[in-house]
Amino acid sequence: MSSYTTSLLCIVGFVVVVVLAFLANAIRIIPEYQRLVVFRLGRCIGEKGPGLVILIPFVDRAVKVDLREAVREIPYLDRFLVVLQGSQPNRFCDPGREF
Repeated sequence: MSSYTTSLLCIVGFVVVVVLAFLANAIRIIPEYQRLVVFRLGRCIGEKGPGLVILIPFVDRAVKVDLREAVREIPYLDRFLVVLQGSQPNRFCDPGREF
């Protein structure tokens, strides 16, 4: 191979790697019980999901919001140890308004 062909293959290989890295940062898969709140340059543009979400890398920042109930144990000590379990429901009508 000539030096021209070798340098062309190196450039094409570099471009392919950059495009694959760009796509890996752009595509997110969101489960059914989560939403993404998307910030574009610091401003909230809304929520996305569930499913396949495509973002603009280095411009969009995504924050995951979990819509499930969170169960927390509350230790209570009187004369004997009783462990109470309580649930703290997250009632989000609009996940974008959480922030």
